[in-house]
Amino acid sequence: MGFSSDSVQVFLAALDHGVTHFDTAALYGFGASETLVGKFLSQHRSKFTLASKCGMTGVPNEQGVKVRVIDGRPATLKATCEEALQRLRTDVIDLY
Repeated sequence: MGFSSDSVQVFLAALDHGVTHFDTAALYGFGASETLVGKFLSQHRSKFTLASKCGMTGVPNEQGVKVRVIDGRPATLKATCEEALQRLRTDVIDLY
């Protein structure tokens, strides 16, 4: 997954300007947002509060295209949390 240098600059500028809360979700870009946040902010993890959301995610349909699915079962929430932690490159999500 390629991200532009502009993405890096936006994240770093936000931190430099005092942004202390980043909010994302597994549903945003079907994981791409969490991957982006993790890639550029994991080395600055102590400088901000991290929030992510669960219960809605992308699941491939019969044609292999990801579609939004709502699933709040405990096992699903646990699995999506573990996946989010990996994408975010952290061991803690402050608000989930």
